[in-house]
Amino acid sequence: MPEEVKVRAPLVELTLARVRGLVREPEAIFWVYGFPLIMTLVLGIAFREKKTDDPFLVDIEEGPHADFVEKSLAAQGERFKVKRAPFAECKKRLRNGKTSLVVQSEPITGADVPYVIAYLSDPVRPESSLAEKAVDDVLQNAKGRQDPVKHVSHTFNEPGGRYIDFLVPGLLGMGLMGGGLFGVGFAIVDMRIRKLLKRFLATPMRRPDFLLAVMTSRFVFMLPEVIMLLVFSYFIFDVKITGSILLMLFCIFLGGVTFSGIGLLVGVLINRRGQEIAIQTSAAPIRDRAGHLIGAVIVFHDVSRERRLHRALHYQASHDALTGLINRREFEHRLNAAVENVRQDAQSQHALLYLDLDQFKIVNDTCGHAAGDRLLREVSHLLSRHVRASDVLARLGGDEFGVLLRDCPLENAREIAAPASATGFVAVFPIASPAKTNAWAAIKAAAARPNEMRFNTWVSPLKDVCGI
Repeated sequence: MPEEVKVRAPLVELTLARVRGLVREPEAIFWVYGFPLIMTLVLGIAFREKKTDDPFLVDIEEGPHADFVEKSLAAQGERFKVKRAPFAECKKRLRNGKTSLVVQSEPITGADVPYVIAYLSDPVRPESSLAEKAVDDVLQNAKGRQDPVKHVSHTFNEPGGRYIDFLVPGLLGMGLMGGGLFGVGFAIVDMRIRKLLKRFLATPMRRPDFLLAVMTSRFVFMLPEVIMLLVFSYFIFDVKITGSILLMLFCIFLGGVTFSGIGLLVGVLINRRGQEIAIQTSAAPIRDRAGHLIGAVIVFHDVSRERRLHRALHYQASHDALTGLINRREFEHRLNAAVENVRQDAQSQHALLYLDLDQFKIVNDTCGHAAGDRLLREVSHLLSRHVRASDVLARLGGDEFGVLLRDCPLENAREIAAPASATGFVAVFPIASPAKTNAWAAIKAAAARPNEMRFNTWVSPLKDVCGI
């Protein structure tokens, strides 16, 4: 009894196929999982919060007030780190960032005192302004200043106000947007370029199953991405979820669905008549006079004509104009891909059939080139009906054809070519001439393991090898 094959639902099979395809792409795994973690680590360290209890670096210029300033700051304990030096050295240290403030004695005329205390600070550095205010408060209090209003200071250390607390949600949103636009939209566009969608249309697959499979596979990758980022930020930067976890998961799911829908719009737009329209999108923010974001504008540009021209040019470059089969250049490209496949997977086997029409010149000379062209089209049509959808049939030259049998062992290829080699292939068709000519096509097999030969070494010696 043959073993029963379990057939899963089309949606499950398509989703598993998408997941397997993404797993086999290391760059996709890196951009989905590795890049957000690296961004969190690098930006979290670069913009980490500095402690406010770090000592202020203060340089004191040698002068009349140097002893008073040094004594007053030293009485504050470790709050200030003081260094006395000449003014030139203090200025150099301030320029190099080795100190935050320079306190100097500046002469003044027409006042009760000959010298006043002057502060030299760097306005670009926030710690320099803070050091100036702190030093001035200490010196004023040392001279007996009394604040008329008594106050007490408390520090605020609640979660949610750090840079990393805003960074992690932003990275989550960026991941949802990138996954929807590129993981869904770009994937569909890429499959259209590689003509995979046409192959899917030839199967009994339903379009809703395909679109849902693309979106579901994205959600399969999105859930581990969100969990990894939240766990990583919790253990490394102590980022905690203070709100409702269910509400957060709902927002993530809603964002994923929204961006996936936009990704589908980026890939293709379907009008009311069910016709697919290729589009390009661009978005711009809308701001009020104060610069606040109040909305956005999304513009969809119809690029169907450009896509049709691109497909037409690609078709003309890769297909034979007379028979509609792929030409020698495209056949060589696919043959080299088969060779590379065998090199990477030793279990794969492919075969090549070389076909040459005998006495084809008689048809052209006797009946004219129009009859010869019709003969080539008939032969191409007949051969197309006898090859699998996965095989590659091409017109290599004037009366030469090639067939690449994918995943076909050498023995099976010989069995396929044996009947044609033994009996020959005859194509008879009426022509506008009193003479009746039968065109004989001798089909010979030149099947080989693709890793043993290259395409350039196949075609030229095939006539000698096959006895044609």
